[in-house]
Amino acid sequence: MNDTSHTNIQDFLSENRVMLVLVGLIASGKSTFAQALEEHVPRFRRCNQDDLGNRKAVERLARQTLEQGLSVCVDRTNIDETQRGHWVNIAKDNPGTAIWCMVFDTPINICTARLLSRTNHPTIKSPEQGMVVLNRFASELTEPLPHEGFEHIFYLRHSDHRSPSYTKTDVLSILERIRLSPLCAPQEHFLPLRSEIPISRGRGSRARRIASAPYRRPPRDAGSPSSTPSSQRQTAAFLGVHRKVPGPSGAGGPRQNDHGSVSSPNRDARSEAPVVPDPVVGGDGSQQNPYHL
Repeated sequence: MNDTSHTNIQDFLSENRVMLVLVGLIASGKSTFAQALEEHVPRFRRCNQDDLGNRKAVERLARQTLEQGLSVCVDRTNIDETQRGHWVNIAKDNPGTAIWCMVFDTPINICTARLLSRTNHPTIKSPEQGMVVLNRFASELTEPLPHEGFEHIFYLRHSDHRSPSYTKTDVLSILERIRLSPLCAPQEHFLPLRSEIPISRGRGSRARRIASAPYRRPPRDAGSPSSTPSSQRQTAAFLGVHRKVPGPSGAGGPRQNDHGSVSSPNRDARSEAPVVPDPVVGGDGSQQNPYHL
């Protein structure tokens, strides 16, 4: 990207506030980017739940930042529409704020490799614990859609940026790509093999790998085994996980609340979504609850 483009995005940020909502699995690269963004573009403030302790504290910092005329980067998994909606609503409470979404479209095998070598995460204390969290979030993650209130939805592929760090030029280039991206339906993006995701098949059972064939997004008019009209059922193939995405009304499909627990009313026992594994038990017998990553 040339110097003119960098000038354009810098001029835009000097005159506008932005609510940048990051979306992605743990170890997908969100915090690395958010830290570089705050360093290289001081008008952005990183709002991270691991640092602040709970979502309410993140919300307070986000509101304060916008009230000061600065921009917000929400560094959080933000795995579903409900969680993303908190930040959209805060932005709407501050008229004139641009609302952007950036999805870290990182293959799950890359996330796994990073987790297995990670030693400094503030809430995940072991690779085994990290894999439980990764598999759970992979089963619950839904791709953001325009009706959620975003002006731009941008997917950053792992192949777009393979370096473990971001320079100022890298950050400004990505922001300019977001600013210039169209508001549209989800882009075609990485679909890993389903066999890359270990799935637990019930309490006490061993995780096993399922079908090795890559998932293919079904045609728009594909039939459904459910009697629910297709207009009310959207199916996502996000990061290789085939799951239902709630529509604007929030109906249909399991949800994850802000504490990481899953609420699945009227869920068919034969659902294609994987069974959520039990929490990790620490050496002292206490249950780990390492969510909001």
